[in-house]
Amino acid sequence: MQKNKDLQPQNFSDLLGFEILQKDQEKCIVKMEIHQRHLQGAGFVQGGIIATIADAAISMALGVIKADDTTLFTVEMKINYIAPASIKSKYLVADGKISHKGNLLSLGECIVYDAADKKIAQVLGTWITVKNNN
Repeated sequence: MQKNKDLQPQNFSDLLGFEILQKDQEKCIVKMEIHQRHLQGAGFVQGGIIATIADAAISMALGVIKADDTTLFTVEMKINYIAPASIKSKYLVADGKISHKGNLLSLGECIVYDAADKKIAQVLGTWITVKNNN
């Protein structure tokens, strides 16, 4: 399967191995295969990685509808970890959606699942839209 470069994440997301499965108006789905490097000492996916994939999914959903002369920043995120994920979980899928799009503040939500469709985490967050100073 050939990957469309416009649909692929860049920079920090590349380090974690994110793949964008869907990215359109108000929704983005991101997948990450779980590897040994993603695990904490007890053998489970490190919580910050789960939060990062959720943040990426919501941020990219918002990025589709933002103005070209603006940048989005995460203001706050609340995450509920529901179940652990491990190598046996195979991969994580973050289904990010926009709950509210405002001129300054926007709200998003995301559910993170594993390959067995088990809910791993649920996230709510707020993003701010800032005008670029170019």
